[in-house]
Amino acid sequence: MGPGFAGNFPEMIVNYSSAIVYVPFTSFFGANAGIVVVLDDRNIGLTTYYSGGIALIL
Repeated sequence: MGPGFAGNFPEMIVNYSSAIVYVPFTSFFGANAGIVVVLDDRNIGLTTYYSGGIALIL
């Protein structure tokens, strides 16, 4: 938030790595888990995101 910051981010240069795992329980139901690691970015620091969910295939 230095001098000249206008409150927007005109460039989003992000270097990240991600992995997602899906485990089926039946032919139409399963669960997933994921992780994203931001390695380098201009607008945010080094960050790790986790996710999880269920999947229903219709």
